[in-house]
Amino acid sequence: MEKIPISMDLQSILPSRFAPVAIVDREGHIIGTYVPRLTEEDMEPEGGWPTAEQLDALINSPGRRHKVADVVAHLRSLG
Repeated sequence: MEKIPISMDLQSILPSRFAPVAIVDREGHIIGTYVPRLTEEDMEPEGGWPTAEQLDALINSPGRRHKVADVVAHLRSLG
């Protein structure tokens, strides 16, 4: 992939996380898209990943269970 250096002005306004941005010319025509690179740290959930013990406790906890197909059907029924 070819690399094109950008000005410090552009670098300062590009978002630093998550949201892609359309790059446009002076007339507003899209000439490309900037997609920020995500790191593993960016993808870690707030509070960190659950431990194996926490996952086991969730899997084995009492309570109602629902099949995915039933959940999808219910969501579709909501409109």
